[in-house]
Amino acid sequence: MSVLKVAPPITVTAFTIAGHQLAEWLIVSTIIYTWLQICLLVHKLWNDYRAKLVCKPFDDKGDKQ
Repeated sequence: MSVLKVAPPITVTAFTIAGHQLAEWLIVSTIIYTWLQICLLVHKLWNDYRAKLVCKPFDDKGDKQ
């Protein structure tokens, strides 16, 4: 548990020593996170659309006897 508490400061220090500012990494990680969320949403919407096509209810117009 203590490793998890120490990991964020160590990561920030390592990135800063490597010559990258924290703001740059936050922007990159935000872009990646946003892209992943968009991909998951599109995947969910596509699956919902396909499920509606497969489970389409019968039309009442032509099925009356």
